[in-house]
Amino acid sequence: MARDFSIYSSVNLVSLVFLLGTALVLRRYLGPLQAGIWITLELLPNYAQYAPLGILNSAERDLPYLLGAERVSEFDRRKHTLFWLTHAIGAALTISVLAGVLLFRPHISSPALLVGLLAYAPILWLQILAAYYVVLYRARKRFVPLSARQGIANLTKAVLTMAGGYAFGLYGVFAALLAAAVVQAV
Repeated sequence: MARDFSIYSSVNLVSLVFLLGTALVLRRYLGPLQAGIWITLELLPNYAQYAPLGILNSAERDLPYLLGAERVSEFDRRKHTLFWLTHAIGAALTISVLAGVLLFRPHISSPALLVGLLAYAPILWLQILAAYYVVLYRARKRFVPLSARQGIANLTKAVLTMAGGYAFGLYGVFAALLAAAVVQAV
C-alpha cells in the first residue's frame, strides 16, 4: 500500500513539473496576447473544480469507509448517485458557458476568446467527470492504475498542447486541451 501511494505521489509530482515546463514553453510560442487569452481561459477549469460543492471531497472520505465496512450495496448506490450528479453538474457548467457565449457574443471582440470559450465548455464537464473517477480509484486503493492513468493523461496533455501550440498557435492549444480532457476522462 505505501509503495503504491509512493508511486502515485511520484507520478503526480513529475507530471506537475512537466506541465509547468509546458506552460512556460507555450507562453513563448504564443506571445503575450494569445498567452493572456489562454491563461484567462484557464481560470474556468480552476474555478469549475468548486462546482461539486464538496460532494466529491465528502465521497473521498465516505466511499473507502463503506468498502472497509463491507457495505458494498450502499457503496454502489452512492457511486451511481455521484456518477449522475457529476454529469448533471458538468452539463450545467457546459450549458452555462455556451449560453454565456451566445448571450455575450456581440460583446466578444476576439475570435480566439470566442473559440476558446467554446472549446473550454466541454472541458469543464470532462474535468469534473475525471475527478469522479479519481475518487473511485482512491476509494478502492488502486493507486498504481490511477498513477498510470494520470501520468498518461498529463503526458498526453503536455505533448499535444506543445505540439498544437507550436504548429497551430492558440487554436492548436484549444484542440489539444480538449483532446487531453477526453483522454483524462475516459
